[in-house]
Amino acid sequence: MEKCWFVLRHPTYRPPPDDSIRQGVPDGRLCLGHLLPNLRDLDAVINRHEFEPFELDMMPGQPSTSYSFTWDDHSNRAVGVMGKASVPIASGIPGLDAEASIGALFSRRVASHHHFARLDYWVTFPSRLYVRECLKRQEVSDHIKRVSSVFGAWTMYMITGLAVARGCGSSAVAKESGVTWHGGVGV
Repeated sequence: MEKCWFVLRHPTYRPPPDDSIRQGVPDGRLCLGHLLPNLRDLDAVINRHEFEPFELDMMPGQPSTSYSFTWDDHSNRAVGVMGKASVPIASGIPGLDAEASIGALFSRRVASHHHFARLDYWVTFPSRLYVRECLKRQEVSDHIKRVSSVFGAWTMYMITGLAVARGCGSSAVAKESGVTWHGGVGV
């Protein structure tokens, strides 16, 4: 199992009420214990109507809190292409060729900076027994049957951590794109 945190880029995801998070009772669009088929379609909660109640030792309780929290997120992407041609100059002299090359590098950089007055985060640690019970629920088992590959493989994600940012003081997003060309001629 892998763990990752990411920022929801959709502004209408309101956090569930604190009491529902503490008690492990889903009361929102995206809650602890919800199962997702992928990380692109966050509205496609598989177990929205058949939620397996949390075991006592899984209850998140009070949140951990960070004050004056800053989130910096950067992504860089680059794709390059290059072509090279070689032509003999004289047929009697081996290895004497004229060469020409040209290439381009396409890049994109996105950086975002957010500052919050407070960040509350809840984490739960599901046991193997809890996961097995979740997989037995009708909605979940139907989903697994529907998406299983020929070899029986399937993927699913469980929300085991939830961070709620409160009091956004400043926010900035910077985007850059560029193209770099290069080329050369040689003998």
